[in-house]
Order: sequence, then structure tokens, then C-alpha cells
Amino acid sequence: MCHFLTATMAPRGNEEAVRALAESFGLQWVLFQNPTVKQMVLNEGERYYLTTFSGACNCGTLIGFLNEFAGRAKADELRSSQQTDKRRKQGWSEAKISRWVEEKRASRRSSVDQAEISSRQADSEITRWLDFLKTVAAGHHAGWIGILKHWYRGDLGTEGFETLKTEWFPFNSLDRTTLLHLEDDVLYRVQFTPQT
Repeated sequence: MCHFLTATMAPRGNEEAVRALAESFGLQWVLFQNPTVKQMVLNEGERYYLTTFSGACNCGTLIGFLNEFAGRAKADELRSSQQTDKRRKQGWSEAKISRWVEEKRASRRSSVDQAEISSRQADSEITRWLDFLKTVAAGHHAGWIGILKHWYRGDLGTEGFETLKTEWFPFNSLDRTTLLHLEDDVLYRVQFTPQT
């Protein structure tokens, strides 16, 4: 179906201030429910938010883009290995197979280069998220904000998750590269204040 970015916030955060900031950065901050997320990663008092506007999804998001691209490259490499074996069985010479493999690698390198260029040129979404998080931190509106990316195959409010984990990272390590490498089904909590 679609990718969606959802979020969480420290329990004692200023929800109204964060909502107003999110909207000023082109994000939505609407309370949302998913029993699996609540059970697997939310602690007492934490709330869960949908960040996209009604009828919209986050397909094509740059959040986690390079992680997805690396996964596709690994899958391509596996298929290439299987195709090499198939060509050997068809009687291709090793020289012909080597040329074919090199052509595939050159094509893959070109795709990676294009992906890097695209991600540099089209990073307004990354900048928007970074600026939003920096503004929340500067205003002391929440102790942390969490970001979760998931590929939904069904209803957002009822879909279960096979695995869902949490990672914390300090606000001072937050940058464009961090957001480009986020993995699906990991709640990344950006810590603005020291944990107590």
C-alpha cells in the first residue's frame, strides 16, 4: 500500500505548541491509535501522532531513502548472482559472464550516483523535518520526538507489526545523513534533553 511517517513525543511535552510548529513546517500532528505500536513501543503517557495530511501518504519520502536504496542494491546483487549461475548452466563462457557482470555493476554504480544526486537536490523534506525538530528543541516544547516509518499493507489504525524496535539518539547527532538512513519499523527517538 503506502509508506507513512508517524511520530511520538515525550509524555510531558507541550502538545499544542508542537502541533502548531508541525503545521508551520507542513506537517500534521494529529493523535492516532494503533494497538500494536502502543503495545510494542509506547510507554505510559506517550502518545502517537500521524504526521501526514488526510488522504496523503509518505510514499517517495527521503526519510530512510538511502537505507531503502541499499536494501534494493543487496537484492539486485543476489539476483545478479543467481543470474550468473543460470548463465553458466546455459553454457556462457567465463569471459562473457565477466563482461555481463561488469555491465551490471556499472549500471548499478550509475543508479547509486543518481540516487545520491537526487537525494541532495530534493531534500526539502529532510530540511523541513530537521528545522521542525530543531525548533521543538530550542523552544523546550518536548524532551524528545520519535519518528517511525512503516510500509502499511492495510489499515493504519489496526495493522500489526511483526517487529518494532526503538533506538535513541542525541539531538546533537541529528543531521541530514541520519534521516536519510532511518530504517523502517524502528522508532527513532531524538533526545532533546538529558534522560532522567
